[in-house]
Amino acid sequence: MLNIDKSKRKEDEMPHYEHPLNISSLTERLKQKVTRYTHSSKEFYSTLRTSIDHIEEEEKTGKRIQSRLLPEEVERFHNYEFSRCLLSSMCLSGDFLDYFHINDKNLGFYMADVSGHGVSSGYVTILLNIMITDILSRYRSGEESSILDPHLLLKELNEMFLKEKLDKYFTIFYGVINTEKNILSFANGGQFPWPVISSEEGSRVIHIHSRCAPVGLFKSTRYRQQVVELPDEFTMLLVSDGILEILPQKRIKEKQIYIESLMMDMDIDIKEVLNKLNMEEGKELPDDITFLMIKRRRKFSGR
Repeated sequence: MLNIDKSKRKEDEMPHYEHPLNISSLTERLKQKVTRYTHSSKEFYSTLRTSIDHIEEEEKTGKRIQSRLLPEEVERFHNYEFSRCLLSSMCLSGDFLDYFHINDKNLGFYMADVSGHGVSSGYVTILLNIMITDILSRYRSGEESSILDPHLLLKELNEMFLKEKLDKYFTIFYGVINTEKNILSFANGGQFPWPVISSEEGSRVIHIHSRCAPVGLFKSTRYRQQVVELPDEFTMLLVSDGILEILPQKRIKEKQIYIESLMMDMDIDIKEVLNKLNMEEGKELPDDITFLMIKRRRKFSGR
């Protein structure tokens, strides 16, 4: 019978561990791995930084284009004054507005809010402006008249955007003021809150009788046109739905009532509205917020 050294057998069966004297070589290998990782990380972050810089440059370019397409901050047509303020949550805004002469008797204006945020939504606002400008040009050349009929304009825009297949949609309020009769014709494509109008008789909401879908969602959408007789002197405020996210009221109806309460004074301007809301340009916002104010006076004082 063989005499086996049990202690030797136990030692042979034990797992092999790095000898303490080899720790230095292990440390060196780890240093090499860290160096390689750091090098590859630097390349990765360098590529990432280049991509971010490229995106930021695109945003700045888009912002410049978007800003140039906006109307003057304050502009007067006959006895009507239009003013605006756009507060963006990002570099490029998904909100947009415009106001313009259609002919000697009619003024056109709109406020739009594109779905989503960032560069893609901002570029859609630019495309929208180009499309409406083109429709206006075609009217002036005698080719079509949808620019005078808000429901037809929204229908045409809906068809154009669906054809483009941009996977984007937008809410829009488009109105035409007949300056001779002081009448507002408008169509609303999902825009909320509703406009508030203030006169010597106080303030009230212009109620939208039908809820139509935003533009660019459904082929079968029909847009309804409404006509409102305007007071001899008035101030009207339109604001995009980004305002709803910063108001303290819990219910939508309460928020609309609060916006109406801001307009009790017919002589209010946009800066005063911003002060009442404790808002200022440059303040971080959860969403874009746009203000459009329209006034009619027998005679404007000042400028």
